[in-house]
Amino acid sequence: MTRTLTLALIAWGLQASAQTQVQQTSFTFSDGLHPSFMVAFDNGDDKDLEGFYKNRLKMVSKDVSNKKEIKALGARVPEIAADTITILCAVEQPRKSTTVNVHLAFRVNGAFLASTSEELLRQNATDYAYRTAVAYKTKVLQDKLGAEQKTLEQFRNDLATLKKEKDRTENTLEKTKDKGKDAAKDKLDAEHELSTTNIAIETKKTEVAGDPSEQNTKDLQDLLKDRSKLESKIEKYTEDSADAEKKGKDLEQDIKDNLKQQDEKQKAIADQETKVKAAQLLLDSVN
Repeated sequence: MTRTLTLALIAWGLQASAQTQVQQTSFTFSDGLHPSFMVAFDNGDDKDLEGFYKNRLKMVSKDVSNKKEIKALGARVPEIAADTITILCAVEQPRKSTTVNVHLAFRVNGAFLASTSEELLRQNATDYAYRTAVAYKTKVLQDKLGAEQKTLEQFRNDLATLKKEKDRTENTLEKTKDKGKDAAKDKLDAEHELSTTNIAIETKKTEVAGDPSEQNTKDLQDLLKDRSKLESKIEKYTEDSADAEKKGKDLEQDIKDNLKQQDEKQKAIADQETKVKAAQLLLDSVN
């Protein structure tokens, strides 16, 4: 599963970062058919592409409209021409196709650049279309890398939290075991004291039978009270010991579950590190 996802990421990225090619073609804009410089984006997002190109053109133009297509007026792009130019940008996705095409038309000195235009201008326009497309691909892959890195960081934080929880649970388990041991010891001590008290009671009963004085009777009553208290203590210590044993088993299971989760998270981290490396590799290879 994870290997499949990683391979899918690489395949997607290779498409996104495939060699950028600029084709000189033509496209029917809202005001007619014009020669254009087209770049095809496999598995592209038409809305995202449109937003990217619009923002890029806003940075260099006096006015940008976006009705049927993006129209940049007074664009200052010295890489193409010294004077301001008009740039038309149309993003289209052919029906039943995963490819999104971006058409750029450049009007320089009142005429659209075409195959018959000055070679230097055509080359400048081609270079501009190429650089802009690469900038978009770079942004997409940077965003992808950032998302993968964020996920990796979250996984590592999750693992750190699991380790802290395990440490806390282990500390609680040790305290619980100590309480269980103390309860068991206190129970034994109380049982021993109860045994001694029972003997004392039987002895005192014999004394009372032979001499039912007020003092002997009071002493017997005190011993009976002591026995009742000891029996209550023994009952409590028994419950405490049982509770500690049950809680200890629950905590031990929690630790086992935690270790299992840590193992799963470690594997997820290793897989995510592979994805980050793949995303970085794709970003480094964009062209």
